[in-house]
Amino acid sequence: MSMAIDVDEVTAVLLADGWYDVANESFNVDSFEFVWHHPGPQLDQFEREFEVLHSRGTNGVCATGFEFTTTEGTAIAGPLTAILAVKRVVHICPDCAGTAPSPDAA
Repeated sequence: MSMAIDVDEVTAVLLADGWYDVANESFNVDSFEFVWHHPGPQLDQFEREFEVLHSRGTNGVCATGFEFTTTEGTAIAGPLTAILAVKRVVHICPDCAGTAPSPDAA
């Protein structure tokens, strides 16, 4: 059994420099790559092409990354290995306080 963490329930992320509050269930985990967006020769100012500068898992860098928006409106992204901990919403059954579920319960 794993410790399943629902990304929609993550409320804060601990990085090396401290805790960051997550806004609007914006925390997400996926493969990532660094790209450079630039206007293409046949494109107008709102259309952009991109060039991949660093692809998933190249040169020993973790292929899985995270991204979220802080409550201040800053977007933060990086390799999953940069996360030290997360805080999340825990749903507790009010009738179950102080009791552990039975291993036989289905």
